[in-house]
Amino acid sequence: MHFSLFLYITSTTIRQTGLVKSELSICEIENPSSALRYGLLDIKPIPYEEVRKIKGRKFKVSGIRYEHEKQFSNIDEFITFRYNQIFERMPIPDKYSKEEVLNHFLKEAINYTKKDKELTEEFDKKEKSLLQFVAFIKKRYQEKINDIYETEASRFLKSNLPLTFFSETSMFANTYLKYLTLVEKIVRRHELLPRLPSVRRNIEKTEQHINTMKKELSPIIDKMDTLTIEILALKSYIMIWSAQDYNEIDEPAFIDKEKLDKTYFTEYEMVYSKELKETRKMLFAISKKYYPDLFTTQKTESNPENRMLGKLLLSCT
Repeated sequence: MHFSLFLYITSTTIRQTGLVKSELSICEIENPSSALRYGLLDIKPIPYEEVRKIKGRKFKVSGIRYEHEKQFSNIDEFITFRYNQIFERMPIPDKYSKEEVLNHFLKEAINYTKKDKELTEEFDKKEKSLLQFVAFIKKRYQEKINDIYETEASRFLKSNLPLTFFSETSMFANTYLKYLTLVEKIVRRHELLPRLPSVRRNIEKTEQHINTMKKELSPIIDKMDTLTIEILALKSYIMIWSAQDYNEIDEPAFIDKEKLDKTYFTEYEMVYSKELKETRKMLFAISKKYYPDLFTTQKTESNPENRMLGKLLLSCT
């Protein structure tokens, strides 16, 4: 289904029924992106040997676990690095302090991550399966995707921006889910070999397989991170400039295009649109090797847009 039509039907139903949960904050876009880079690329395999007590008996256990490399000592540092990238080039209304606005969004994003106990537990699993980690991130994103579409439809209702703008921003969720599916396929293929006993005993071979996986994942994650930065910048810009005061920065009562500088807004929108097209093109090219059906149109209820539409239509009956 075309996203403009989908969002139009969704927003019309919300208008008629009031069927919408609380809108998602901007920092919820950033969360899974940081998690994947921190959990897949900034790791290295480390051999271990320890004695464990099982049912009163001691057993010697050895294997390989994953530890984080020191580019960023924790995920908070990476989130800070990303938001600094966004706000260093963003104009801020004179009524606000740029430092206070940056610190506000940083605090929201870091607190959101810290409150996410499930994600914290996944990071702390040193003997984790990388595939299970990706599946965890993907499952949670799938569970949230309907709320993302509802949020975009709700924002359209309280804005004088065109429907095409929100259909374009909604495409980020669709693209991100395809990205997670592709990453899952790549990790599945590369994690199988290091887990074979003959390879698992050899740290050099394990490290070689992990480095090969990271080499294939790195350009995809880099590209999606760039797209994530651009949509965060676009959304943050329109929120900050549409807000009546500091209390509305996260969610303005009305998103007003008349308050946006046309030059800046056009630039943000064009850069995001360009990155969206390039990202989808890259995913399509790589999917031919790992998952040729990634961009096949789904016409079943497994498609999140169709599920969402069905729920909305049922609410009107």
